[in-house]
Amino acid sequence: MPEIVLKWWMGRGELAKIARALHRYWGRVSEALQLPLQQHDPLTAPIGMVELLGWQRGVTRLGQEPEALFRIRVAYAYQFTKEAGSIAGWEVMFQKLGYPHITQDERLQSVDWDVVSLQIQDGDLTEVPRLLDTVIRQYGRTCRRYQYTSYVQMPVAAKSQAIDAGYETAHIKSRINVPMLPKVLNMECEYYTATVKG
Repeated sequence: MPEIVLKWWMGRGELAKIARALHRYWGRVSEALQLPLQQHDPLTAPIGMVELLGWQRGVTRLGQEPEALFRIRVAYAYQFTKEAGSIAGWEVMFQKLGYPHITQDERLQSVDWDVVSLQIQDGDLTEVPRLLDTVIRQYGRTCRRYQYTSYVQMPVAAKSQAIDAGYETAHIKSRINVPMLPKVLNMECEYYTATVKG
């Protein structure tokens, strides 16, 4: 609600009090009118209403699923269903669920054509058990099979040290006459040395 701004000569006294009272009144009317809309928003509605909306949209809460994750699944259920099975749909869904690192590979070599491989981190299956299975069962394509490839991220650190290096080049060119052979033989040599200290 915008503030009620009066001219400077009316901005004091009883008229200013009436303006503030009207602003508060219309603010409460606006909240009352927005209340039904907030009841249908799964991200802000009471949890009982979210469970009812989840039932309507075919989303059930898993055993150890956090409330925030359940609210996201209910809020975006229609979008997940609309884009189900497509690569872009999976990326958007994993991003919204908080797993943006999950990637997918289709048409792998030496694997059947209908297998889709999902690369997941090692702890993804233990944070919320059955979450990925439920999501794939609900939004995956029925003509495809899905497999997990898990990986562990390990930071690699290298300790830096000072390295001294020396490089020396010598080029030797000489001619050797061998009297036993009927013609003169030419021989060229190149000699390189390098030392590294570290």
